[in-house]
Amino acid sequence: MTLAKVKTNFQLTIPRRLRDKLKLSVGDFVEIENKDCTLIIKPVKMV
Repeated sequence: MTLAKVKTNFQLTIPRRLRDKLKLSVGDFVEIENKDCTLIIKPVKMV
């Protein structure tokens, strides 16, 4: 499990090891879903 802190304007930083694992880059989109009081963040590749 990885912790992230909610910052000003409710921003979150995705930790480097997760960004690397998911191959996320600046400008990429993610989908955020609320399921049973849990946030699920999925990378979305725009074509």
